Amino acid sequence: MLDTPTVYALEPISALWPSIIVAIVLTIYRLLINRIFESWAIYYANQQILKEKPKFLAKMLNCYESVNKVTSRSRNGDSMTHRNIASEPANTQELEIEFDSVCKKNKAIDHVYNFFNDRDIALTKPQRRAIKSYHKAVSDFVIKKDKYLESVFKVTVVSSIAMYGFYVVNIKHDFFMNHRSIWPKYPDQEPYRQETDNWLLYYYILSIGYHTQRTLFQFHNPGRKDFVALVIHHWSTIILLIFSYLASFLRTGSLVLFIHENSDIFLESAKLCGYTSFSFGSEFFFVLFVLSWVIMRLWAFNYKILYEIIRFGYLTLFIGNSPLFYNWVCVSLLFVLYGLHIYWTKLIIAMLIKKCKGHKLKDIRSDTEDEGKEINVASKSKQQ
Repeated sequence: MLDTPTVYALEPISALWPSIIVAIVLTIYRLLINRIFESWAIYYANQQILKEKPKFLAKMLNCYESVNKVTSRSRNGDSMTHRNIASEPANTQELEIEFDSVCKKNKAIDHVYNFFNDRDIALTKPQRRAIKSYHKAVSDFVIKKDKYLESVFKVTVVSSIAMYGFYVVNIKHDFFMNHRSIWPKYPDQEPYRQETDNWLLYYYILSIGYHTQRTLFQFHNPGRKDFVALVIHHWSTIILLIFSYLASFLRTGSLVLFIHENSDIFLESAKLCGYTSFSFGSEFFFVLFVLSWVIMRLWAFNYKILYEIIRFGYLTLFIGNSPLFYNWVCVSLLFVLYGLHIYWTKLIIAMLIKKCKGHKLKDIRSDTEDEGKEINVASKSKQQ
């Protein structure tokens, strides 16, 4: 019969205090990123909006202007005209400026449609959907800008931590290729603890600081459809890092960190290229992201971490007949993390299917349901 769980810390929690400084430094760095790259973010956000602008709009407004002028001349006096022409914009460019202003000021799409209804301009169903797509792009200006800044921050920070992690995991130690070296022969003395050193401790401090900053500021990040999954992921990562340290699982934890960082870098690089309209770079990094995801998160994480825990690590879960609390929490969260990998794999497959159908690569986590349904129609109407 099992005894009550034992809460036993094998490493001093006080050694992790520098991670607080790392989180503060990264917060300051994020603010600097926002200030330095804000003009670039605004420029690229406007470029994305410009691409969504329906191509039929200028022609439609130009036809309206021509008809309006002919109508006003065919009538006797301004008081008899169909509309008050003096209050109307003088040319097509001014009409477009007014239309953009309506899109920016009004969150409801009905106000945008009224811009055309007030001028007796009939819109086809594809045109209404294209205008709705453009209106959403204009409304999401701040989100587009924040996404660019977020990707710049993540690429620079994660790349720096990943380079240090690569040195620690693959050069200073040999944990990835020779992953079973993480589990040396078990001593007779319980509880079992993995051998550690300062290199692993510093890797943990950097990673805990980064994930703490991401966790505390997750509600300030651009909204996504997988927000709940991200909340679970961020908090699970923090708990997993701290508890694995207390359980003296630094070797396993360092390998888990290394396995995850590669795909993060490729994904954010692909998104940055997409924001800047660098299509080749976006597709190139997306291919690397998919390959790294399959190799590292689906295969390596499963084989080198979860399978090895089941094969060797189960001996670390007990002290006598008492389950070790920190150890059990770590193992449970690792399986939760793998479940999130499967969920995100479904999203990646959806992205690949869209790509095979000829759509541009896009972070589908950020799409609304309506936008996803209207991509085809909107893209076709722009060509009219």
